[in-house]
Amino acid sequence: MKIEPIDAIAGMRLITPDVFSDHRGTYVETWNDRDWDLRNAAGTPIQFVQDDVSLSRAGVLRGLHGDWVTWKLVHCDMGWVWFAAVDLRKDSPTFGKHGISAMGPLLPTEAD
Repeated sequence: MKIEPIDAIAGMRLITPDVFSDHRGTYVETWNDRDWDLRNAAGTPIQFVQDDVSLSRAGVLRGLHGDWVTWKLVHCDMGWVWFAAVDLRKDSPTFGKHGISAMGPLLPTEAD
């Protein structure tokens, strides 16, 4: 697994999990609290407490709204998506900046 910062937005990271493929198919571990030590800007461990799945038709635009309390772990299981994030934290050094990433099943990445 590789975790790298997205420079455009302070505290945002791009996570590329390890992908294991063989003749049976593919296996990807999308989250493991025991192994992934993700922390917020204050150094507090990030806890993911809810997992949701959304299926969209082609051409659909969905919004993922931030509340500054919960963390979002986003991934694409089939097809391709453009993931865009905007920093709306007024006290952030990257306020108003945005980051964009392509996500798809052949490029298994997650943004938090």
